Amino acid sequence: MNNLDNILSQKAKENEFKMAKFDKSKINNMILIGKKKKKMILYRNLTLSSCAVLVIVFLATFYLDTYTNTMVESNINAVAENKENNDTTFYINYDTDELKDISDVEVLKEDAQQIVIAKVDKIEGCTNYNQNTGNYTRINTLGNIKILQVLKGDIEVSSIVPFIRGGGTISYSEYQKGVIYGDRNKIQGTYEYVTERRKGDIEIEEGKTYLMFLYYDSINERYEIMAYQYGLREYNADTQMVLNNDTHTMQRLSELEL
Repeated sequence: MNNLDNILSQKAKENEFKMAKFDKSKINNMILIGKKKKKMILYRNLTLSSCAVLVIVFLATFYLDTYTNTMVESNINAVAENKENNDTTFYINYDTDELKDISDVEVLKEDAQQIVIAKVDKIEGCTNYNQNTGNYTRINTLGNIKILQVLKGDIEVSSIVPFIRGGGTISYSEYQKGVIYGDRNKIQGTYEYVTERRKGDIEIEEGKTYLMFLYYDSINERYEIMAYQYGLREYNADTQMVLNNDTHTMQRLSELEL
């Protein structure tokens, strides 16, 4: 083989080496392998992060369940008799902003699902805890009423149904469980009881007969006496007159055109 043949043979080998060195298919495979490795690393990191989040959620849930159950067990019987006196009871009189004029009997007639004459058969007590939802609320009074007359709605006469009404008195220790720390600090002094009631409202009394405006509260599974002092008015069966809680005067039931 002469020198020319040697030179040509050497060039051919160099070209083959360069083609092998820059083979696109091999380069593409290398890129794909690199991407797969990156994805595997990413998936691994995401999996580890997800596991960490699940552990945190589990621990938080366990803590909250334990805390909630502790509160429920201690407050499930948070019903206190009304033992108000000036020395041991802290009074909370709050204002409410109403979208409608609840002092207007026409508004109440339209909004109430039931309008009845009823006697307060029993007052069970007061609580700021809702057993159905597991939440703390404003203080409510619970009990039963006996339906004497139905002016609107379909409640059966002579039936006894459960009621709920905003306002009431509970022990100070139970009240503390239902409010945030900052609110507790606003109460200065030492008290045994807390009374919470809307300004101008009246207290419902066992054994008395009232004109009541009601609607069914599906959350509490009770009939709510609505509109504060405007939805609960003492009734005299002998004279068929009701008390106006604002003016403290009596007026005939017939005048309300219920």
